[in-house]
Amino acid sequence: MFKLFLEMSMLALDVRQAVWLRSSKIASAGCPEREASSMLSEKISAAQNDVLKAVTGTGPVRMLGAIVERSGPMVRHCRGRSTT
Repeated sequence: MFKLFLEMSMLALDVRQAVWLRSSKIASAGCPEREASSMLSEKISAAQNDVLKAVTGTGPVRMLGAIVERSGPMVRHCRGRSTT
């Protein structure tokens, strides 16, 4: 139970930071449509992947762990792009 809480907390922090970074990138970018389109396609792809995992019986802790692993690089990627 504690592991599930920990994974959910980490996910919430990563998602919050990623959304903030992407939103600031959209607000300051020369091409916000491209950034918004990229963000939307990534979200759709991630949702499809998560639904497939849920249907195949992956447990909630493993699903959250995979989402946290996937969101960490995105936060670092957005952080690098926002400084340029």
